[in-house]
Amino acid sequence: MSGEPKQLSESLLKAKLSEGTGKPVFESMTKVVVIASEWLVSQETETKVDKKNKEYQGAYLNLTFQMKDTESPFYESYGGLRIYEKDEMWIGTKSALGKLKKTIEDFTGLKVDTPQDYNQALLGKLVSVKTVTQNVGGTDYDKIEIKAIY
Repeated sequence: MSGEPKQLSESLLKAKLSEGTGKPVFESMTKVVVIASEWLVSQETETKVDKKNKEYQGAYLNLTFQMKDTESPFYESYGGLRIYEKDEMWIGTKSALGKLKKTIEDFTGLKVDTPQDYNQALLGKLVSVKTVTQNVGGTDYDKIEIKAIY
C-alpha cells in the first residue's frame, strides 16, 4: 500500500538504517512538504490479540517530508493501525496515527478511513510540523507531529 507519486529511494532507505532516526527537531511550527508515504505491516512473528480476544496485525504509516530550502528528506512513522481478518481496520484514537487522522479531518474536512484517504489528504501537501516528546512504555521519544495542513 505505498503512496504515489514517489517511492522511497534506496539511498533514503540506507540513510534510515545507518543513522537511526536521523530526524531533525522542530521546536516551533515549521512548514514542510509530504513527498512520500508508505504503509507497512509489523513484521512481528506472533499475532497480537486485543481485549475481545480477536487476532490482529499491527501496521503503521511512514511519511517522508522535505523542507523547501534543503535537499535532505526526513521521515516519521505513525503507528496505531490494527488489521483484523477480512481487512477490517481499527485505529486507536490516542495513537500517533489516530492523532494524525484527527488533524487531517479537522484541517481538510475529509473523512479518513482507508490508507488511500491518508495518501490523498497528505501527498504533495504543505504541512506544519513540530517535535513533541511522547512517553511509550516508560521511555521518552521525540515524535514529529503534523499540526496543520495547507
